[in-house]
Amino acid sequence: MERSMALAERKNQNPNKSKPDPKEKKSSKKGKKSKNTEEQEDKTKTEETQEEIVPDPLKEDAKILPDLVSRSSIISAFESDGSRWFLLVSVALLNFSNTCSWIAYAPVGNYVNALYGEESAAWFSMIYMFVSVPFGFIGMYIGSKNTLNVPLIAACVLNAIGALIRALSTQPQVDPQNRFPICLLGQSIAAMAYPFIMFLPSKISATCFPPSQRTIATTIGVMANPLGVMVVNLVAPLIVQSSDDVWILNVILFIICFVALFFAGCSLGCLKPDETKQRKSNDYATSCGSVFGNLNYDILMFALGGGIGMFNSLYTMMLQMLCPSGYGNQVAGICAVLMIGCGMIGATVASIYVDKHKNYRTAMIVLMNFAVIFGVGFLWMSKVPNMSLILFFISGAFGFCGLAAYPVGLELAIECTYPAAPEVSSGFIVLVGQLFSVLIVAIIKIGAKSLSFVDSDFGVEACRAHAEDAINVPKNYDNPIIIITFIAVLIAIVVWFLREDYRRLRREMTNAPNRTRTTVSTTTIVGATTQESDPLNPSTSEQR
Repeated sequence: MERSMALAERKNQNPNKSKPDPKEKKSSKKGKKSKNTEEQEDKTKTEETQEEIVPDPLKEDAKILPDLVSRSSIISAFESDGSRWFLLVSVALLNFSNTCSWIAYAPVGNYVNALYGEESAAWFSMIYMFVSVPFGFIGMYIGSKNTLNVPLIAACVLNAIGALIRALSTQPQVDPQNRFPICLLGQSIAAMAYPFIMFLPSKISATCFPPSQRTIATTIGVMANPLGVMVVNLVAPLIVQSSDDVWILNVILFIICFVALFFAGCSLGCLKPDETKQRKSNDYATSCGSVFGNLNYDILMFALGGGIGMFNSLYTMMLQMLCPSGYGNQVAGICAVLMIGCGMIGATVASIYVDKHKNYRTAMIVLMNFAVIFGVGFLWMSKVPNMSLILFFISGAFGFCGLAAYPVGLELAIECTYPAAPEVSSGFIVLVGQLFSVLIVAIIKIGAKSLSFVDSDFGVEACRAHAEDAINVPKNYDNPIIIITFIAVLIAIVVWFLREDYRRLRREMTNAPNRTRTTVSTTTIVGATTQESDPLNPSTSEQR
């Protein structure tokens, strides 16, 4: 009895120990849940903070190049993917037609001289070089401050008007004394279109194509220029068999330019009104200052510009330099075709190698030095008669190396001047190439000496259109060849001083491991965004 009373008394003194309080148990569970919720919120905030801190490559590029808008808004300016390619093909056709207008008279220079007057064929080619230099600054300025519409329309209209005036110069109603100035006026107007065309392929590929298609787009637009040279040198000698056939060549050129105008006009409908934004007013001046203050770019501009000048002047004056040794229009045309055809193959091979290995400097040095060797060899072998096969081989090798150096050099120019505007970095190289072309052609024309009937070389010449032709007199080019050889050797030496300054590549490699989870995919190009794991950042898949 006493024992039961003691147990009851203990129970009354400690009622909470025998049975836990349900409220206390409930509050402890809430505490654990709130603690887990706080941990999840902290983790979410940390992830959001990391995504805000990690730079987006497109935003970083917009900071570096304020004149460019996001790639998605630019590419979404086109109605479809086919519209971009249609625009590119239209620009390539425009480039092709303008190049044909430039070089069409060179393969049949003796017949052109017989129709328009002495040295007229050389003047029709040189006027392009004279006009394109001052108008090149205007073209770069207008192109850097306007959308694609303005330079494209200007190039098409000027190109078509020039072709029309050239066609009118050979009409029977025109006084023979007025044919040369009328045709020269048409060539000058067509030459004004070239500065607007020279940067259009790179501008279109940079602003209208995604990175995966940019290289092939630039190649298509740029290679239309040497393709025009090859076609003209192959077809013009077949069309023009005498001075009476020059009008046929002019009419064909007008048709090609008119077709280019039609296609370019149709391609303008592919662009929406908000195709791109206006560039800032100081972009052109800032880019000019940055490129000229870059020693690596100055070396490249001299070397590549000199190479372009040698290439242009060589196929411009090829017939005049070959005919004293007995090589006619057909041999000169085959040499030019091999030069351009092998050059297009070389450019493709060099582009694939550079895209894979990113070794711009080594490729540039090797290509330029071999181009100098074969170019100088072609000049000296042109003085030896009955060496057609050797000339064919050397011209093909010169084209393979020389033309391949052109796209590699332009890419290297953009690399070492990044973030300068591509129109400026590539435009000045083309202009320097035109200046070298004028200089070398002037050296050839001024330094050449006419051969007389008593000279031993006069008997094998193939310069005159007929036996009584007193206009196309064969000349000796020993002195110009010596001067050009000196310039070529200087170019080969200077190119060795190039440095591996790949600024754009370094920027892309710096941004590569710092991408956010939101990456630009195929749907981003047309204005939408998708979230996918970044293969360069494995932590993103863990976060997901």
